[in-house]
Amino acid sequence: MNTQQKLIFLNCLILFFFLQIYSIKTSKGVFYHFSDLHLDIFADPTKYSSNNYCRQSSKFNAFDLENCVCSTRLNLSRKLRGNISTNGTYGSFGCDTTPALLQSFLEEANKREPQPDFIIVTGDLSAHALQGQDTYDCITYSLNNITKYFPNTPIYPILGNNDVFADYYLPCGPNMWLESIWPLWENFIPSNQEQNFVKYGAFSIPLLGSKNSLQLIGLNTVFFSRKHIPENKKSDNCGHLDWLNDQLKSAYENKQKVWLAGHIPPGIDPYSADMLWKNQTNADFFKIIQPFIENNVITATLWGHEHIDDFRAFGATLPGNPSTSIIIPALLAPAITPVYNENPAFRKLYYDQNSFNILNFDKFSLDLIQANNVGPNWILEYSFNSLYTTNSLNSDQLANVFFEIWQNQTLFNDYWNHRSSLCPTTTTSLQLQQSALCAIPSIDLIFFTSCLTDLQN
Repeated sequence: MNTQQKLIFLNCLILFFFLQIYSIKTSKGVFYHFSDLHLDIFADPTKYSSNNYCRQSSKFNAFDLENCVCSTRLNLSRKLRGNISTNGTYGSFGCDTTPALLQSFLEEANKREPQPDFIIVTGDLSAHALQGQDTYDCITYSLNNITKYFPNTPIYPILGNNDVFADYYLPCGPNMWLESIWPLWENFIPSNQEQNFVKYGAFSIPLLGSKNSLQLIGLNTVFFSRKHIPENKKSDNCGHLDWLNDQLKSAYENKQKVWLAGHIPPGIDPYSADMLWKNQTNADFFKIIQPFIENNVITATLWGHEHIDDFRAFGATLPGNPSTSIIIPALLAPAITPVYNENPAFRKLYYDQNSFNILNFDKFSLDLIQANNVGPNWILEYSFNSLYTTNSLNSDQLANVFFEIWQNQTLFNDYWNHRSSLCPTTTTSLQLQQSALCAIPSIDLIFFTSCLTDLQN
């Protein structure tokens, strides 16, 4: 080999080396985050009235209807319907997801990305206020249809408060309900998780195969909720937080990254201006996860329940205020159900396959009124990075987005409109807007009250 050939060979090696580095740095994966499908296989939008869920009365669970379902938010959403007629094949504001809406959503998701790396479903597969067997049947129908449209994709369903019977009712496990639904979950998570599931309604699994270094911990936040029935007097919430701490320690020792996924997020519900979890549970949770955020073990947290397109930067403070020790990122997925006056929507997310940081998401939504009048037309509503000029959804950048929304009225208006997926009948008041903004960084009610004071001054 002459000198010129050696130089060419050397240049080729250098080029190959840099291409490999570039490939590693830009390795991007894609997954779906679905939440709050609330499928109602008994839905009939033609039967809509202010006193029902587009469903015959015999299919209601009276306990849920009296204690949990007829909330201020639901009643307000029904009043806001006004003269806007949305009754039709694809459902109605104030009512849960029809089978036709579920099919339309899954067809659109399959069209947008037929082979995602995986799908995470953060709970509430079943409609509100159903009887036990009907709840089971709606969960089964939802999971079967997700599988139908994504037969070769790993699917990871998380337990929501409407996936137990009755709503929020779940004794410490093992219990009959968790044992009865385990055969459904066994189709999606490994059989070695049966003990974790029937005891906690939770699981901890390698997300992308046994050789991968990313662990998905699926939490059962029904135990954490301040609405949990029967109320558990123990501070450990049926041992679930101790179990979580053990899983995180194991991941740290094995040099794994972790994504946490649950239905009900921690922090503040902007609609009630109150805690979503029991106070002590909320405090213990943040105390447990903080060192694993600091050590970059937990790189993402994913939630649902609120039915809105939102995010949290827990612990973020405004410029000029004392900073907290750590900021905890959280992504709250929009809902498929239009029950609380939001258009149906879902997210397609992008992540770094080496660092396991979430990089961006595209959000797709459906104009429900238009769908019932002329047929469904799902649109790309927005891309997070394009709207907020970010390149990642890590804690620092989510905190910066919070600062920008706080300071820029135009950007806040965009944020507010996207929360409800561009629904024209959504609730709007200055008080709710302030609560929504202050819920983004607030770990607890003390933080939330302080934020509201800053905002109102």
